[in-house]
Amino acid sequence: MTFRNYLQEKNSSEKILSFIQNHNLPVSPKFFEDTFNQKEKTCFISFQPERIADLTKLQNTKKSISTFTKFRDTEIFWGAEGINWKTSSTSPNYETCVAVLKGKYTLQGSDDLWSNFDQAGRRWLVLDNLTEFKVFDKIRTELIKGKEKILNQGFVNITRNELITQYMDLSYSLIKKYHKELLSFQEQEPKYGYNEVLCYEYKIKKIFFITKDIRDTARVFKYDIKRMKKYDFEYIEVKDDILGHKMGEILSKKLKGLR
Repeated sequence: MTFRNYLQEKNSSEKILSFIQNHNLPVSPKFFEDTFNQKEKTCFISFQPERIADLTKLQNTKKSISTFTKFRDTEIFWGAEGINWKTSSTSPNYETCVAVLKGKYTLQGSDDLWSNFDQAGRRWLVLDNLTEFKVFDKIRTELIKGKEKILNQGFVNITRNELITQYMDLSYSLIKKYHKELLSFQEQEPKYGYNEVLCYEYKIKKIFFITKDIRDTARVFKYDIKRMKKYDFEYIEVKDDILGHKMGEILSKKLKGLR
């Protein structure tokens, strides 16, 4: 499988080259569909209310987002600062939202997968942060050697697209080579109470809005809530919960029933 047809955005190449320079591993939905035959999965994502527009915009696209399926009750609230989602809410009511998604996934891990994305929405794993896992350490070693061969194969001036294409091809040959070990990696239990799942082509099934004051929240986030109410929507209000533990316990019970 080649990746020439993926090189559609010229402005994305600079970021891609920086990923290649650091021996990161590209994760393409199409390739994982062909290699792993991953099934649809119910996943959860935590986000701040003002990010609902981003979540809805990425529905039914190949751009993957970081989600989770496993968690500890007492961590669900604080984990709700989001996985790879910027937060900016400064409301004293500690609002946060959790969406229930149904979608496909490329990869899941027992911990943070350390992924970044390029302008095309393709995820890249930062392998320098995953070397404790043997399979990623092996892939990283082969990527380093393979990249050197690409750069020293006789081209006087290898073009940017040639480098990117050959690196992509090398990466996906390694994913195929180590697919059994990658499958075993995905079956490991979370070390810190939560996991990470790279989900794409998802649909929003339900949204929980967690707050200490529904009335004030409805006023402050009027337009964001209007967007959310297009889906199955539910408030969770818990007062006098300084550390968010009660919120976590209540939300946890609701989510476990939706797995």
